[in-house]
Amino acid sequence: MEIFVLLIGLPIIVGLLIAFGTAVLAAFSYIFVGALSLAINFWYITLAVMLVLLAPLIYLNSWLFWILAALVIFFTVAWFFGGDTEQIKAEIERKRIAKEHKL
Repeated sequence: MEIFVLLIGLPIIVGLLIAFGTAVLAAFSYIFVGALSLAINFWYITLAVMLVLLAPLIYLNSWLFWILAALVIFFTVAWFFGGDTEQIKAEIERKRIAKEHKL
C-alpha cells in the first residue's frame, strides 16, 4: 500500500511543488519588471525617493555641506549660462514636426 502512495502520491506532490514554485517565480518576475518599468517611466519620483532615503547617511557623515555647496554652484552656473528657452522650445517643436512627417 505504501509503495502505491510513493509511486502515485510523491510525483503529484513534487509536480505541484515545481508548478507552484514556477508560478511564484513568474509572479515575482512580473512584479519586478512592472516596478522597473514604473521606475524608468517615473525616474524623477524614483530619484526623489532615493535621495530621501540617502538623506540620513549624508547628514550623519557630514557630507551635507559639500553636497549643498556643489548643488549651489551647479545651479548658479545653470542659471547664468543656461540655454535660451526660446531656442529650446524651437528645437522641441522642430523635432515634433520631423517626427510627425516620418509617420
